[in-house]
Amino acid sequence: MSKRVRSRFIVGWLAAVIIVVAGACGSGSGSSSSSADCGNEASDNCTPTVSASQPLTVDAITYRLKGASTAGTVGDPALLGAKAKGVFVIIKLRAKSNRKETGTFSQEMFKLVAGGKEYSADDAAITAFDQNFFYEDIGPDTSATGKLAFDVAPKVLNNNPKLKIGELGFGSTYGYIELPNVKR
Repeated sequence: MSKRVRSRFIVGWLAAVIIVVAGACGSGSGSSSSSADCGNEASDNCTPTVSASQPLTVDAITYRLKGASTAGTVGDPALLGAKAKGVFVIIKLRAKSNRKETGTFSQEMFKLVAGGKEYSADDAAITAFDQNFFYEDIGPDTSATGKLAFDVAPKVLNNNPKLKIGELGFGSTYGYIELPNVKR
């Protein structure tokens, strides 16, 4: 092979390697897609964020935000109610199951996310509600409505809180619902 042919071969080979490497780096493999790419349905490859007026589907259950508010207390704190250390963010959700089997809601499925931090639901506040999701079953083709409460510092309300909803059980798929302007 002449020097000229060998040089063209090497340059062409290097160009092909650069194109392949650039394509692999830009493909985003291993990362979640934005909600614009996958709509309102969470999957292993997609973590959607939907507005307060849009449905979110996680693990074949479609959630709709029915309301969000704040309160200093829930129920009667002297009985079965609770008093917030900061402020309660109270969220009302409706869930519609499209699953093929019954599943059970757990507290670990729902988190409030704001300012890079995650907050768990408040046990005492949730027991004060007539309707809550925790440890309730949802069967195929059925719906459920319930409330969640998160005890957070008032400044958290300024960090655009979102509700993070995960799979039933211990799966890693989840999505977010943006909360409307919840202020104290």
